[in-house]
Amino acid sequence: MGLGCDTPFKRRPGKSLLEWQRRFNKGINQIRYVVERSIAHLKVWRILSTPSRLPRITTIRAINVIRKIMFYQPPAEPYFLSS
Repeated sequence: MGLGCDTPFKRRPGKSLLEWQRRFNKGINQIRYVVERSIAHLKVWRILSTPSRLPRITTIRAINVIRKIMFYQPPAEPYFLSS
């Protein structure tokens, strides 16, 4: 809350959320779901839960490469350089 991040609206006792608040909460939860699943995947990898003997920079590079491979999505439209 104190970091300036968007947080979902909470329902008050006896009152329901407005439609725009529901849509806002749904948007935040869709983003949050992806982030939390990514963190769960990282925690499953033993490289983050046990001390590594590799140099720190090598570990960081390995994690970044794996992350990019896992979450790579090809562009929707082909990108051609104009000459």
